[in-house]
Amino acid sequence: MPIFKFDKGSNKKSTLQGYYNVIILAPNVENDLIDLQTLELAILSAVLGFVYVDILSAPGMILAWLQRLIDRTPLSHLFQCPYCLAGQIALWSYPAFYWHSYLLTNHFLTIIIAIFTARIFVKYLSE
Repeated sequence: MPIFKFDKGSNKKSTLQGYYNVIILAPNVENDLIDLQTLELAILSAVLGFVYVDILSAPGMILAWLQRLIDRTPLSHLFQCPYCLAGQIALWSYPAFYWHSYLLTNHFLTIIIAIFTARIFVKYLSE
């Protein structure tokens, strides 16, 4: 059952109008709630958060010196947790990339998917 009506506006190619379903990436639905670019942003945020915290900032790695500097600041806890960092990257990058067609529901879903994906990475890829 469609619950959202959103007009993304017009660009040079076409005007995209339609109803958005609650189901994420539902098959045979013309306009999904979250598109593939937004999903890609969420996964990329999770990858960046995981790789920085678990790999690059580990002792002896290339960005360990940066982590030592960040540890002296009040924001150090954000850079020690892959979930926190993935969520923060998604929180701030979504409005930067989608300022022209901002949707609060997509913003929220991007953050949730980024944190969930980071959780999967930590569970299955951490040593």
